[in-house]
This record gives sequence, C-alpha cells and structure tokens, in this order.
Amino acid sequence: MGFIDNILQSMGFDQVPSEGYKAVVISESAVYLENVKGLKKYTSDEVEFFLKKGSISVFGKDLFIKKYCFGDAVICGKIEKLQKN
Repeated sequence: MGFIDNILQSMGFDQVPSEGYKAVVISESAVYLENVKGLKKYTSDEVEFFLKKGSISVFGKDLFIKKYCFGDAVICGKIEKLQKN
C-alpha cells in the first residue's frame, strides 16, 4: 500500500476507484500525481502529463514542478483546476 493509500484509508476511504493514476489536491498550493508517464507541457499557467490513457492538466498561476521521478509528480503554485484529457 502506498503513502496516499494510507492517508485515504485513515480518512475512512476503503477503496478508491483506479483509472491507472491518482491525483490528490493538497490545499490550493500543491497537487500530487501518481503513475504519470511523461511530461507533455510545462508553463507557469499549465502543467500537463501523459497518462497510460490520455493526459491530465494542472491549471493555475506560478506553477512549478517540485518533484518528478519514478512516475510521481508534485506541482506547486496557486492551483485553480485539474482536468483529465
């Protein structure tokens, strides 16, 4: 069981539907993404990652990649919206 699974289980979520990736918004200042396949677009207003099927975009202001390795990513800045493409 992964770190995020432990957190979700402690919050009372027994099973989280899986589409092959996870996206967790941490307040308005960070997003944790799991199982991303590659970086598609990177600007200060949008960060987009490839997924196994499709892609996912993080929109906001002053965005930057704090961590990106082994399929995990943390995006920080003023998070406004997540969109599965």
